[in-house]
Amino acid sequence: MPHEKYTYLNSSIVRELASYGGDISYFVPPIVEKAILAKFGMK
Repeated sequence: MPHEKYTYLNSSIVRELASYGGDISYFVPPIVEKAILAKFGMK
């Protein structure tokens, strides 16, 4: 279970935010951020 302050958040929201160039570092660990950004051809 996620911490209650992140209950509104899901993977689709994080991916969509990343696809628009948003900063997802607050929501995911660095290794996940790197993988998601690589998927979208960023960084």
